[in-house]
Amino acid sequence: MPEIIIGVDLSKDFLDTAVANTNRPAARFANNPEGIAKLVAWANALG
Repeated sequence: MPEIIIGVDLSKDFLDTAVANTNRPAARFANNPEGIAKLVAWANALG
């Protein structure tokens, strides 16, 4: 399986993500405990 590289841009309100070297869309999550949990679930689903 190829290596998955995820970039996360942090701001006060949001966590903006991108996945390198793929055609997967970027994703945005709230910068709060619920948003972080969603980001972790999203990242785990990538492989």
